[in-house]
Amino acid sequence: LQVLARDPLMLRLILAFDLLSFANGGLFSSAVLWMSASESSHGMMMNEQETGVAFTLFGISGFVFQVSCFKPLNKKYGLRIMLQAGALGLALGCFLLPLGQYVLAYNSALLGWARWVAVGVPMGIMGIGFMLALPILSTCISNATMADIQGLTQGVAQSSSSLLRGLGPFISGAVFSSFYDSNAPAISFAIEGAAYLSVFFIALSLPDKVEGASREPKQAANVDTARPAQSPQESQPPATKTAALQYEKSNESWGARVPRKGSSGSRSPMRGLVRNQTSTALEMMMGEGNKRRFSQLR
Repeated sequence: LQVLARDPLMLRLILAFDLLSFANGGLFSSAVLWMSASESSHGMMMNEQETGVAFTLFGISGFVFQVSCFKPLNKKYGLRIMLQAGALGLALGCFLLPLGQYVLAYNSALLGWARWVAVGVPMGIMGIGFMLALPILSTCISNATMADIQGLTQGVAQSSSSLLRGLGPFISGAVFSSFYDSNAPAISFAIEGAAYLSVFFIALSLPDKVEGASREPKQAANVDTARPAQSPQESQPPATKTAALQYEKSNESWGARVPRKGSSGSRSPMRGLVRNQTSTALEMMMGEGNKRRFSQLR
């Protein structure tokens, strides 16, 4: 824990993870209370079936985005941009949902399509943001932490987020009950929207380290192509007398297949150097008795 406390980046990531879990925990209870509340209590007067349909829209929008758009967008923009978009979408949905009461107040006869627009659009945006923010933030924590404390970091993050996730419904329910006659839905959603905005601003300050190795495929490819060509036998020199003879003969034949630049069939000057270096390496690996026998073979 002291190691994590000395890492400012990890503290910011865990704080963002906790705030996101807190807002997610309170969001669902606030949404259900708001949808089922009466018009006089600034609610949407929705019954149980209509509330279920609203949450179905929430789930479908997130699922469709996850299977169709997540991978190409993540490849193009990276984890930080996707995290910012997810947190901003959740905050936007929290601020749009309470505006539905003004649709009903303007004309109660528009309870059909207008109510579903006021509820469905914010719920769809929040469904996409929900599928973006939480898994990406967990990935950022994994990328930013040191390998030897990976388990410790994930354990601390999950433990603290579970505590805050359980605190979310408690806070949202207490606020809704305390301000029931004073536009309680707007206050509850404002608290959760402020938490999502805090995650958005933390995401703006994250360094390249949280992206991990997924954003550097070209660099890795360049490193691999820049390595000089080697014979298969050079990678693992043998240590026995019979294998040493085979190793030397294979290196001779391989060197003969690589002619010197500017010549058509002459012996390469690198051939003798390869043989000397190979012999020296083999002598270092062998004992004194094997060295004498190997010198006789040479």
